[in-house]
Amino acid sequence: LPISLIGGVIAALLTGGVFSFGSIAGLLAVFVIATRHAIALVRHIQDKSGETATDRVSSGIEDRFKPIISTTLALIIVLLPFAFIGQVSGHEIIQPMAVVGLGGLVTATFVNLYVLPNLISSFWQPETDDNALQGVS
Repeated sequence: LPISLIGGVIAALLTGGVFSFGSIAGLLAVFVIATRHAIALVRHIQDKSGETATDRVSSGIEDRFKPIISTTLALIIVLLPFAFIGQVSGHEIIQPMAVVGLGGLVTATFVNLYVLPNLISSFWQPETDDNALQGVS
């Protein structure tokens, strides 16, 4: 999850390198969204049925791809005008938050759709029903 914040940090550095209350709030918002997407994806993959972890991951990604992308696109559409509004009086907090949020959303989406599923399929070994029943006796 901290990797998801890299885009927000880079965006803040590119726009002046000042970390204000707004940019920290943007990082927090990106962290919350990335955490929510990651938890929903992992739970969905765990609930899927399949023989291997790769089968479960590919099926889970197919199901969760549209919700993750639609949430990200909706937030980008909302934040985009505020990111490019410039230094207008009254927007001292929202402008850095929008810039950091946009950068963070890009990397958070990438991490949740590509990095996390690859990690899950590489390291997770799902228990089959036979294994679960052997441990109960």
